[in-house]
Amino acid sequence: LDNAKIFADWVEQERQLELLGSSRFNIVCFRHKHAGSDAKTLAAVAAMQADGRAFTTATQWHGKTAVRAAFDNWATGPEDVAILIQAVKGSLLGD
Repeated sequence: LDNAKIFADWVEQERQLELLGSSRFNIVCFRHKHAGSDAKTLAAVAAMQADGRAFTTATQWHGKTAVRAAFDNWATGPEDVAILIQAVKGSLLGD
């Protein structure tokens, strides 16, 4: 839960990203805020899966296409959250 909270806090601070729903649990759903978000979100999920550093899936949240990051492995730590952040930056934010 701590890892999900760290990641959700980062998403909330990224002005190009939108946190969807609550981050009280181990799943964080988010998307790109701007036009073409659905296509950009789906492409980002595919890019992250192909990259292999972090595994996310696509989902729908109240009609919006989103990235779903689940933190459910007991061995996941802050260093893994940092890897996910870098993967999101590279695939969804273009950094």
